Amino acid sequence: MSYTYEDKLNFIVDIYCPIRKVSFETGMSWKTMLAQAAQETGWGEKVLPGTNNIFNIKLDSKWKGKTKVFRVWEGKKSSGRYENSKFPVFDTQEEAIYDRVDFLKRNPRYSKIFSKDILGNFEKEVQALEDAGYATHADEKTGELIYAELLIAVFGPTMRKAIARAEEKASCVITAAVFKKGVSGEPLANTKVLIKTDHNKYIDKKTNGKGIIEGITSNLNGSINFNLDSKEFSYSVANKRKLAIEVNITNDKFVTKTVNHLTADNKPIYESKSTTTNNSESSTADSKNSNNVTFNIKLVEADTGKPLPNTTYHLEYKNNIKPHKTDGSGIESGITADVSQSISVYLDDDSGKKQSIYSMAFPVIGDLNGQTKILKVPVVTLQLIFVDKNKKPVPNYEYKTVYRGRISEIKKANARGIATVKALAGQKLKIIHVAVNKFTSNIVTDGSTKWTYNTDKLIGDPSNSPSSTSNVATSTPSSSQKPDNTKPSATDKGNIIRNDKITPKGPTNEIKTDKAKITIKFLDEDTNKPLSGLTYWTQSTKYGKNASTTGSDGTRGRTHDSDVGVSIGVLVNENGKEVKKGTIVANSDKNGTAYVYKAKKPKIPNIEVKFKTQRTDVVTEKSKNILRELASQYGMKTIYITSTLRTPEEQASAMYSNIPSGKVIRYAAPGAKVTRICQSGIKKGLGRNKTIKDMVSRILEYDKKGMRVSKHCVSFETYAKKNIIDLGVNSNGLTTNAQKQRFQDICDVALNQGKLSSFISPLRDKAEPAFHLEIPQ
Repeated sequence: MSYTYEDKLNFIVDIYCPIRKVSFETGMSWKTMLAQAAQETGWGEKVLPGTNNIFNIKLDSKWKGKTKVFRVWEGKKSSGRYENSKFPVFDTQEEAIYDRVDFLKRNPRYSKIFSKDILGNFEKEVQALEDAGYATHADEKTGELIYAELLIAVFGPTMRKAIARAEEKASCVITAAVFKKGVSGEPLANTKVLIKTDHNKYIDKKTNGKGIIEGITSNLNGSINFNLDSKEFSYSVANKRKLAIEVNITNDKFVTKTVNHLTADNKPIYESKSTTTNNSESSTADSKNSNNVTFNIKLVEADTGKPLPNTTYHLEYKNNIKPHKTDGSGIESGITADVSQSISVYLDDDSGKKQSIYSMAFPVIGDLNGQTKILKVPVVTLQLIFVDKNKKPVPNYEYKTVYRGRISEIKKANARGIATVKALAGQKLKIIHVAVNKFTSNIVTDGSTKWTYNTDKLIGDPSNSPSSTSNVATSTPSSSQKPDNTKPSATDKGNIIRNDKITPKGPTNEIKTDKAKITIKFLDEDTNKPLSGLTYWTQSTKYGKNASTTGSDGTRGRTHDSDVGVSIGVLVNENGKEVKKGTIVANSDKNGTAYVYKAKKPKIPNIEVKFKTQRTDVVTEKSKNILRELASQYGMKTIYITSTLRTPEEQASAMYSNIPSGKVIRYAAPGAKVTRICQSGIKKGLGRNKTIKDMVSRILEYDKKGMRVSKHCVSFETYAKKNIIDLGVNSNGLTTNAQKQRFQDICDVALNQGKLSSFISPLRDKAEPAFHLEIPQ
């Protein structure tokens, strides 16, 4: 029977009350606990049977209770294996939740979570978990390695619906208490209060700056006791699931009020009958969720930074789209949203229709509170290509543009029928074809590249007159020319490119996902010079976590290719800790422009790199540093390179010498083809020089296609992009299988980290006499 959406909701309902209880008692964020339980178990689907282990925490040495053995996958999806592993078994889900807190406390690596400024803050807790490496092994299995962002993303519509159901049906009461003093009702801010629920032990709590203690959790028909200044009172929760209690201490007596809701300034909307007693009972409602932020939005042109005043735009929030408008300075103030939500942005085109701008979508984070979020409306560079019915360019083609209410002077395409224009994404751009007084129009879409016009299939507007530009400017295209206003589905990702084709009915759109080519560059924070030999990681929910190593120019030598709109974290390891240097939102407008970060120069092991081959100058310092790392991990003091580059001329010469002597080596398809060229040249009597020249020509053809005649045979240009190195087993003291296995394991880790692009071990390939490494530059 398949695991359903209802099963997911019910899993959260089942664990909601025990998680809220443990959260209140320990101070840890209940949102973090819910998010982890959902993330680690697939919303309950993958809870190990018979364990109540709702976080799938493995056994550690401190656990003294019952255990079960399960066969689970360890390591990455592509290179792991199944292993028998022990897991703790809990009598109840509540026991598992308490143990989860104890597990974090008894492991020093998680000590940061319990610091004063982090404990209880959802966003900060999950970031601390990520920083401590809580889920690196588990995330590699799913391919989703940004743990903090994953946990925040769990709090979407499904979680909100599950919580609403839990608060309606669950067997607990969540109470907020507001403590005040005297007739004036002055809040008892930062005041110690002892709280006991359902006859358990008293817990030390402190009111916040407004005199509030939130999240008090008790059984549905339970009781809550308060002790303040050695004075105690209790009351029954009276079978209500949401409570907010106002407690006023006057003349050593507790005066309680039942309040249905608390406003932002903690004033009750309405009150029930007041009770003055030393031992009062009352029922109340939940306090307002204060986990939101208020901020401003400013719209600007991406290329100039100029504000877009009095501009209508739309925000999609919690599956609702509402109109907004900037003021005369391009700003709208006082926007409020819940933390961990995401907001999508739409702009009005000239017809007042909403156009989605994917690259302007953004997450709501706590740091946004009180700030101005600047949204840069992408400026799109379009190629207008004018062709005739035979698809040949129309040189010097005359046209006008109508854009944002303004009509241009007559413009001309170049001799190849191409013109370039710039426009803001989301706006309508009309092209008037001067010679025939006809027009086409469409929406400029973030990521667009070119619009092609077949000039003999254009739609005319009979209302326009060649001499009346005002009529042309204000004319409305027929319905067949209007862009589709269908709202994008919730699963749409990335930007859209629209390559327009003109048909007898007007322009149609070919849609595909846009791509960003991201260059990341690191500078030495001390010298401000390019930093070589630094290993860094890019991390995203779409592509997972991937390692790269910088070369002499501070980059890895090639771009990181991504769909536009993907959020990518950039991380380095400093002093043994993983540090996030920044987050990139993939944007094709930045193609060719480097994202520059500063980092500490990595410590290079004092290992000597020596050569037992003549060609030594082709191996880069980056490659040497990686070899030093491998050697240091193994315990070598010197590492020997026994083979590097073999040029196409050297390869061809060796093959030519082998064949007449009867030594024929079995090559793969490219090598076999070059061998046949050699044999044919010898048979035809072309001579050594001519035959080798033909062989080199074919080898270079293969090299351009990324194919090789032999492992080390590449051009100098190709070798500069990827160093190919052999490490002889005898030269490096790797003679026994145990020694080879140990070095193989070290190289496998480097391969998984992206430091090596390819690795062949003599243990795996009996025909390989050395360890063969390929290091991307």
